[in-house]
Amino acid sequence: MSDFRIDGPWAFAGLPPLARAELRRRRKSLIARASGHVLDLGGVDVDLKPYARRDDIASVTVVSPLRSERIRLIRQAKEVGVDLHLALTVPAGGRFDAIVSVARLVTASDPDLLVRRLVGLAGSDGRLLAVEPAAAVGLARRVQRAGAPLSKGFLGVDVALDVPDVLRRNGWFLTDTHKDTVSLTAAPLRTVVDITARRGPS
Repeated sequence: MSDFRIDGPWAFAGLPPLARAELRRRRKSLIARASGHVLDLGGVDVDLKPYARRDDIASVTVVSPLRSERIRLIRQAKEVGVDLHLALTVPAGGRFDAIVSVARLVTASDPDLLVRRLVGLAGSDGRLLAVEPAAAVGLARRVQRAGAPLSKGFLGVDVALDVPDVLRRNGWFLTDTHKDTVSLTAAPLRTVVDITARRGPS
């Protein structure tokens, strides 16, 4: 299977403090719903503390291309008692009960390829738990599409990506999805979509 790229944590590193704090809060909420063997796609401000000392968490695999971040996570795993595995990119094999994505699908160089690989990594009852920037509708959608090349070039983020649609057409069954306007944060995180999906039938 050909490889692909997910941009590193720097994709959202320029966000203002309030926006980053909101991402951390939402990451914690997603992780609270995860269990078993977890694949965390990483990203800005990845933290192992929400996984700490939970009997329902068997292991955590974090996608982390940065050496400095990997060193920090190894130290943190020892401190908080997490069975940590690190991957430079999304693994080509393995089975996970939960996959956590916090604004990561919109940074993939090929979102369809990424989502199909995630289907292959999900266990028979595997779940995808995601919070991603939401595609707009109407006139705002046209404006969003017009600005997408600039956002992709400078931030590494496809602000016009319709994440629920990408998931549906690539083997995921959406069990819960809702959009939420986040106050005091900047585009492209002004509106986000919270998604719970299960692997569709083979």
